[in-house]
Amino acid sequence: MTLYVFTKFKLREIFYLYIFVASNINRGGAMASYIYAGGIYESSNQQAKLAFEVVVDWISKYNPLTYDTLKILPSVIPQEQVINRTYGFVSGVNANKPISVVSNGCSLLANGIAIVFSFLTEDNANTIQSLCDHKEIPMIQIVDSSEHINDCCSISMHPSRSALSKAFADLVKLWNWKSFTILYDNADNLSKYGELLKINCKPYRNIVLRQLYRNYNGDFMDALKEIRKSGQTNFILDFSIETLAEILDQLQRIGLMTSDYSYIVLHLDLHVLNLNKYQHSAANITGFRLLNLTHPLHQKIIDVNKSKQYEAFNMEHQIPNEVALLFDAVNLTSTVINEYGLLKTKALNCKSSTSWEYGSTLFNYLKLKSFNGLSGRVEFNQYGQRTQFDLDILSLTEEGLQKIGMWDTANGLEMLRLKPDLEPTERSLRHAHFNVMVCWIQPYAMLKTTSAPLTGNDQFEGFAIDLIRELSNLEGFKYTFIRNEDDLNGSYNSTSGKWNGMIEDILSGRGDLAIGDLTITQDRQRAVDFTEPFMSLGVQILYRKPTTSAPDFFSFAAPFKPEVWVMFVVTFFVMSFMLYITARMTPSEWVNPYPCNENPQYLENTYNFQNCIWLIIANLMQEGADYGPRGLSTRILTSFWSFFILIMISTYTANMAAFLTTEKEEWAFTNVAQLVNNSEKLGIKYGAAATGATFKFFKESEDEIYKKAYEHMKNHPENLVNYFEDGVDKVVNGVENYAFFMESSSIKYVTQRRCNLTAVGKRLDEKYYAIALQKGSPFRYPLSAAVVKLKQSGVVDELERKWWERERLPEPCLKKSDSGAAPPLNYKHVSGIIWLTFGGVLASCVLVVLELLFKIAKSHPKEERCNALKEEVRFYLNFDKKRRPTK
Repeated sequence: MTLYVFTKFKLREIFYLYIFVASNINRGGAMASYIYAGGIYESSNQQAKLAFEVVVDWISKYNPLTYDTLKILPSVIPQEQVINRTYGFVSGVNANKPISVVSNGCSLLANGIAIVFSFLTEDNANTIQSLCDHKEIPMIQIVDSSEHINDCCSISMHPSRSALSKAFADLVKLWNWKSFTILYDNADNLSKYGELLKINCKPYRNIVLRQLYRNYNGDFMDALKEIRKSGQTNFILDFSIETLAEILDQLQRIGLMTSDYSYIVLHLDLHVLNLNKYQHSAANITGFRLLNLTHPLHQKIIDVNKSKQYEAFNMEHQIPNEVALLFDAVNLTSTVINEYGLLKTKALNCKSSTSWEYGSTLFNYLKLKSFNGLSGRVEFNQYGQRTQFDLDILSLTEEGLQKIGMWDTANGLEMLRLKPDLEPTERSLRHAHFNVMVCWIQPYAMLKTTSAPLTGNDQFEGFAIDLIRELSNLEGFKYTFIRNEDDLNGSYNSTSGKWNGMIEDILSGRGDLAIGDLTITQDRQRAVDFTEPFMSLGVQILYRKPTTSAPDFFSFAAPFKPEVWVMFVVTFFVMSFMLYITARMTPSEWVNPYPCNENPQYLENTYNFQNCIWLIIANLMQEGADYGPRGLSTRILTSFWSFFILIMISTYTANMAAFLTTEKEEWAFTNVAQLVNNSEKLGIKYGAAATGATFKFFKESEDEIYKKAYEHMKNHPENLVNYFEDGVDKVVNGVENYAFFMESSSIKYVTQRRCNLTAVGKRLDEKYYAIALQKGSPFRYPLSAAVVKLKQSGVVDELERKWWERERLPEPCLKKSDSGAAPPLNYKHVSGIIWLTFGGVLASCVLVVLELLFKIAKSHPKEERCNALKEEVRFYLNFDKKRRPTK
């Protein structure tokens, strides 16, 4: 069997070689010493630009044989950025440019190219492939794209999606995920998930696909917050390498980079990202690598490019995947040309039907070639798809990305260890002793107020004190509390290059742990390690409670919004006019003004416009009238109006008492945007603690409102305070009309004790308090596990209730009872009855027409009915006439 396959392969290769030799003999002319190759990519693809720069530079200096054989002509497709007109950020790129692709492709063909290296995205790649297929020019697709079955002339250097999908699914099955969410930003990638979605055949598995969109700030924070609320802990990330860097950063900022969460990254360039800040996050991050680190070119290319500064990536340590794929594509083409000889090329015109007669020959040579390249094993099937390749399985540990297994198309997964190390070597907490740094800040750490003198740990009390005590009881360690002399959490001074506060105590070795209102920030994470957070919070505004105002002169109108009153008045006049028209048209309303005269000369209609208005008003005021409707149409019309009035008056009466007895709260502002944009107009000053995480949040934010707030606070340093207690006092005094930005947890504590203060608006961000300890401490993971146990058992919540709602609470603030006042009704509340009333109007209109037609049909012969109808309508539309003849 083996001999048969080998012989079949050799015969096919000899056949192609025969065609090639025969074609050269038939040409009978000299061939050029090199051939041209076209390279085409979009202007937004920095990876492609980098790949061409590196490859062209390399082969020109270090591979003269290839350089003398192959000349690459780059061609760039210009792209347009899609700008969000409302908020001004770049929401995407308009990649589909078929006209530009055809134009650039025709320019390359006019230069007599023999092959095209394509970095184009899906739609553009399909366009250039159609052009190359028509002209029989081989095209090597470097980047990931959908699979197409063609006889000629496309070859894909990137592994096929179906095979990659199998690798992704194998890893998910190995991890035994019961459920997971696939996060992606490009719908073109959905074909990658075929094997992943098949896992859902088992009934206990739950798979969610979630496409992420940027918010008005240009980031994904809103979408990630919703995902966090879903409770999902297993995620598959499929993003471009640039977007992936943003996603990982925002996942960490929002608190989804803890030991509870696992991620599988589908992009094959995970190894080029700087993942240092995630190495100690404890999250399980796993990915794949196509790059062959054992290839002789790998280290040579890195050494040569260490000193070069490319725009897209720093190639000091790793080679991007697309650079490796282009290297292999160029080497494949050069090798085939050198082995089988140069082919005579010619310039092609897109307007003609001429194609390159040797294109299919070169295509067949290329797809028959297999080799071990910079991107690993390269082998193509009969359609030019790369179905044979090897992958390394990578996992992020505290030492960086580590290889934990391999995958290949023949054998599947082969793991060096069953699961990535989620935890480093741990040391038992039992019998350990820690110096725990604290700051004097309520309610986290305070001095006990007792008449008897206390020493040691007994002199401290507070939420943080109790939390350390609970952790000690759970894990069996001992501790000593030490107060920081400055009562500061710790901030970095960029001028001196030093930290202060409790962070400095940890770095200097004075303290082993630090606890309090210590926020996890990126700067602090670079200096120390943090345990699992024990409390979540966000920045809010502390301000005085709003004043109340007595009901105004027009409080009687409060149950309805202005739009409802307008609709009510419009409905009143519409009903009056429709009653007037209907009463004139219906024969039943034309009556004998003199009942004693059985043969009156005229009939009279009592429904003039004034009387119609009066009848509508009488119904509105629930009063009677001297006359009532006689006709069916007018009775239906007035009945629907009466029903409308019944509902409206009942609703109004039910809400009237509540609105007349309710005092309206007058808020100076209700959110941060109103405060920042109108602070001068409102006469309100605002600030934050100058050295805290809150002020740093505004400093580092990309949001326009927050940046404006930071600039204001920076330009008005008199509004900043050193300690949050000073900010609270400024708000309480009310002399300066001051608003203070601080953590929501502290605001909750303050407002329980200062009854005239309140929190305004929603949280501006999401942040967390945790215990800080020395970098690389072996106690981090056992402490984190203990914190999680206390949170799950409800101990942390009970401690929070104790210190926020019970302890040191002289007199609890009485919550304002709900007045029970209903909100004013808007149009949606009453739209049903309004449209029902108009339905009655329509029904009465139909009936009055039918009545009129019935009367004419009964009183006139058939040939006179048309003229009689015209006369009747003409009379009814003459509103000056109040009487009409009987005949």
